[in-house]
Amino acid sequence: MTPNIWAMLNLNRFGLNTTVLVELTSDSQRNEALNLFETGIVKCPSASRCF
Repeated sequence: MTPNIWAMLNLNRFGLNTTVLVELTSDSQRNEALNLFETGIVKCPSASRCF
């Protein structure tokens, strides 16, 4: 299994105001997998929108 690696940066500390779009893929569309993603993403303060 590939480990999950991520970094969260406070761009304001670098004097930057940037918007980043990220495309994610999943190997499952089961409700359990989607709920797990949703539960995790709402805990990420730098994520402002998902669509």
